[in-house]
Amino acid sequence: MAFKPSTLDFSAQSLFKMVFTRIPNVEYYTFSVTIPGITLGEATQPTPTLDIRLPGDKLVFDPFVLTFLVQEDLQNYVEIYNWLIGLGKPVSTDQHKAFVRKGFPERTEKQNKYSDASLFVLTNKNNPAIEVVFRDIYPISLSTITFDSSVADYAVLTADVTFNYLYYEFKKKS
Repeated sequence: MAFKPSTLDFSAQSLFKMVFTRIPNVEYYTFSVTIPGITLGEATQPTPTLDIRLPGDKLVFDPFVLTFLVQEDLQNYVEIYNWLIGLGKPVSTDQHKAFVRKGFPERTEKQNKYSDASLFVLTNKNNPAIEVVFRDIYPISLSTITFDSSVADYAVLTADVTFNYLYYEFKKKS
């Protein structure tokens, strides 16, 4: 019997939506995202003639990188900056305490350090086809933004933010 795919529709690069619990201003300005890679470690069983490679027992998830359009007042850039400052507390531990208190009151201190995030891959009719859920995501890097008066044409500023997370999973939407 020949294989028949259940759908002949292909996913389009530009049809997606990103949603964060903690940083709502980034949602509307997300420019590009990449679903991170995943690697399964391996074990080697030595034998006298040939080492046998066996599947390991730990997964390694690549970081999640998101590029976003920077708002005129830098509000979405500052949201991520403040999150990083709250986690890294460069001046005093009071920065971390204020960051955790300013989070969501219904969540614990540990939960306020992280956010859940969802990447919705949309159909050709802009309906969610599948949701990629990132659990306990937090920023680890925020790129520079460069202002340059020598640019002749109007150019929108973009920035990259890199996140680590516990894991991600796929949820089929109906």
